[in-house]
Amino acid sequence: MALCVVTGCSAGGADASSTAGAQSAGQDLALATPVLSVRRAPDLLAQRSAQLALTSGLEQVLAQAPPDTCLVVTTDAGVLFTRNGDLPLAPASTMKMLTAAVAMEVLGPDHRFATEVRSPVGAIDGVLDADIHLVGGGDPLLTTSGYAASLPDPLVRLTSPLEQLADATVAAGITRVTGSVVGDGSRYDDAVGVASWPASYRVGPTVGSLGALRVNAGREGWADDPAAVTIGGNGGDPAQLAAQTFTQLLRARGVTVDGEPGVGSAPVGATKVAGMLSPPLADVMERASGLERQRGRRVAGQGIGVGGVGSTNHCGGYQRGGDNRRQLGTCH
Repeated sequence: MALCVVTGCSAGGADASSTAGAQSAGQDLALATPVLSVRRAPDLLAQRSAQLALTSGLEQVLAQAPPDTCLVVTTDAGVLFTRNGDLPLAPASTMKMLTAAVAMEVLGPDHRFATEVRSPVGAIDGVLDADIHLVGGGDPLLTTSGYAASLPDPLVRLTSPLEQLADATVAAGITRVTGSVVGDGSRYDDAVGVASWPASYRVGPTVGSLGALRVNAGREGWADDPAAVTIGGNGGDPAQLAAQTFTQLLRARGVTVDGEPGVGSAPVGATKVAGMLSPPLADVMERASGLERQRGRRVAGQGIGVGGVGSTNHCGGYQRGGDNRRQLGTCH
């Protein structure tokens, strides 16, 4: 094996004889950087220097964190830093980021949740001689103006105003409903909460209720006065509360509703009277990271279940989510 080391060069294309002449005249052509200088490997050194700086910075941060804090930093080249990387911990609120990632993959960032008013009969001279069904499609942002105004941070006020659906029903020519407004949350299962939630969660404004049809986070406080600016009360039956709220909105717009609100499934073959769509899923997930993060991501989990594995509960959604998170390398 031969090793060739270049020790000098000539400028301006000078030939060997001129170079030799210059050297003989005492004008040595020395390299500006030695051949074996570390400066000849800047990328390698920069990467190592950056890794050391990163490690030092993370160590300083983790020194102030609880001892069971876990952190793993990786790149395509492998693991750069690890601390308690194999320690199993409850994901807590960080689960919402994984749920959002899976929802975006399964449902797509442009997916919109539909909420519809359906009836088994057509209107005659503006009169629907039957119940109308308010059919939920899983929109976690259905609100009334009072609830929206009660949110403390304008940045989380991305909503699907239920007033728009009431306006659309009036625009469809409906002036009277001889039956009732029936809330239909049958797209998802009947669970309105999580069994492991402490009893204290179910009292006051900490959490609301889960369901395919939920208005104002499924919490009491707006069913009789949708425009009330209040923090609301306990979680209730979300479909029943939605039916009550929509009844009030229709009556406020001059629509006569003879019956009292109830809960049930829309008959097969019921036709659409009016409908509305949620904001795109990408915006919903951003909203879900704010004030409504727990409820938003659990309802999204149910949406993943329906869209991905045909399940109507949030556990089915997380089953599908687990499959996708394993593919993402974030779940084992």
